[in-house]
Amino acid sequence: MSHDSLSDFVQATAAGFGIPGVAAGVWADGQEVYACHGVTSVDNPRRDLTNIAVGASDSVTAEGQVCYRIVAFNESGDSPASNTACVTAVAAPSNLTATPVDDSTIALVWTDNSVLEDGYEVVRAANGQWGSQVQATLSRNATSYRDTRLTQGTYQYGVRAKKMTGYNGEFFYSDLAPTGPVILALAPPTMTGIRVWATGSHAAYVDWSAQGIAAGFRVARSADSGSSWVTVATQVGSTSTRASSIPNVSATFWSCRCASWNGFSRR
Repeated sequence: MSHDSLSDFVQATAAGFGIPGVAAGVWADGQEVYACHGVTSVDNPRRDLTNIAVGASDSVTAEGQVCYRIVAFNESGDSPASNTACVTAVAAPSNLTATPVDDSTIALVWTDNSVLEDGYEVVRAANGQWGSQVQATLSRNATSYRDTRLTQGTYQYGVRAKKMTGYNGEFFYSDLAPTGPVILALAPPTMTGIRVWATGSHAAYVDWSAQGIAAGFRVARSADSGSSWVTVATQVGSTSTRASSIPNVSATFWSCRCASWNGFSRR
């Protein structure tokens, strides 16, 4: 039996019976093979502290300092206490809201509840998928952030406070304050100008300008000074200024107007 095989057997046996420490030796191929689990050796079966991963969780109050020390013990008594280590958990932000500003920007606002934080982190999910990277890192006392250059979709955000631990430049974090889903839709386009002139006795020519993203335009005509309107032309798939020739109009005075639309609204 090899040392690795015996070591695997010893560990499995210790785990199966719930034994904290086991040492075993067997003769194999004319030599004795030793294996230990949780103890230092067969001859000196003391608890092997170098192979123990230690840790404990504890409930603490945010913004309140707590300190800890550790004492090891065995059948012979207790060790001297370790050095003391202290920590202060930072309070989480609250009242986080996310509001669309336009068709590419969402504004976040929250309440800063900590006087100890070193900064804040903003994380974001798009269409139900949380990214692996932090969206923004902000300075202490920050209470707002604008996420820009977004595309149409559903977003969700979380904000957390962070504090330097003092261990190799690492941070610890507060609880994450989340938002609900925020739907970012296209803002309605805006008509900014329209012109029309006659191109003969029975035709007119209309052109216009618009701002925003439009899926198309509808041109309406009124022959009664705006009391009633009839759609006379539609252009689909346009995102910029277009012109339309409207034939078969009467020689009497008439008015026209143009409306734009996209997938979510119309103007």
